[in-house]
Amino acid sequence: MFIQLREMVVIYSKAFKDPFVLHPPAWFQAFVYCELFLQFPFFFVASYAFWKGKVFSILLAGIITAYISAFVEGVGHFEATY
Repeated sequence: MFIQLREMVVIYSKAFKDPFVLHPPAWFQAFVYCELFLQFPFFFVASYAFWKGKVFSILLAGIITAYISAFVEGVGHFEATY
């Protein structure tokens, strides 16, 4: 009864003509993994810090997370290009 994830990906990519989902390039995979494993968890940590009023304590961690994310995505794009 349930459609498996692979079938949903194929249906989505055909319906919306999205080539990145069906055959993702290396830079796109790096982008998705950075968003999933770096940015998404950091969102909750930063939200908690802002809620508690500790804005400056999370600032350095935010800068480091943004730098790592941009670096990994850039390396993924560079490998795909050259």
